[in-house]
Amino acid sequence: MYISESSRAEDRGRMVLLEGFFAIGGVALASWIEFGLYYVQGNDVSWRFPIAFQLIFAIIVTSCILFLPESARWLVRKDRVEEAATVLGRLEDTNGDSEAVAIGLDTIRRSLQDENGSERSRNPFAFNDTRNFHRTCLAIGVNVIAQMSGINIITFYSDTIFQSDLGYSGTISRIISGCLQIWQFICAGVAVYLIDRVGRRRLLLSAALGMAVSQACLAGLTSVISTNKSAASASLLFYFLAFTFFPIGLFLIPFMYAAEISPLNTRGKVTAMSASANWLFNFLIAEVTPTGFNN
Repeated sequence: MYISESSRAEDRGRMVLLEGFFAIGGVALASWIEFGLYYVQGNDVSWRFPIAFQLIFAIIVTSCILFLPESARWLVRKDRVEEAATVLGRLEDTNGDSEAVAIGLDTIRRSLQDENGSERSRNPFAFNDTRNFHRTCLAIGVNVIAQMSGINIITFYSDTIFQSDLGYSGTISRIISGCLQIWQFICAGVAVYLIDRVGRRRLLLSAALGMAVSQACLAGLTSVISTNKSAASASLLFYFLAFTFFPIGLFLIPFMYAAEISPLNTRGKVTAMSASANWLFNFLIAEVTPTGFNN
């Protein structure tokens, strides 16, 4: 939500998806580190190093956060207009008295005036003229759908899937997992390019359809692996297809969509609820999947 509120309208999609682009890059890096440490046997370095390595990025991010300005929209809402002008000036690389800052402040004020209705309008579940309940359901629903696409079953348990179900060795399974993450990283770059050209809705719909087709084909192919060994090789195509569609339309667009469709009065609450739904179903899938494998 912070990136969405701090970006120009014409750049907002790219700015939000760049976060996902680098996040997927981190997942790819972690996958290959895990592959390298797979060969470290009988030594606690194999699990201590990956945990400690994360601290490098945590320290960098924490240090940078200290220098981030507050959201200009939030400052205007709290009647801290001078601070908001300073923030907009920093974002526009100009002073607080420039025309660009004045236009930005005027846009924020008009947005607040349009959305500042009754107290009921602050309720994300209100059945009012701004259809708060409908927007909240859309924001939560699209995040639930993103997780229920099943992508994190592959992400979390790819080594197990490729070894136990497809019959590959531990080394080959980890190489395939790393290649999947690199491919997802590339496709996330495609999403950054497309988001402000194609729009949110088209990418969401195409990604959902692509994931549905991929998972349906995977279900059919993996069900006949015991009698048809070539099905294992064919199924790899659809694993890569799933990792094509998910980063293009279902990784971070649901978070951005939730922030963009919500009125300013309820944006914080709706964004928080949609993110909570995303992580709740992420947790659910992570916990249920091992039981599914055993049965």
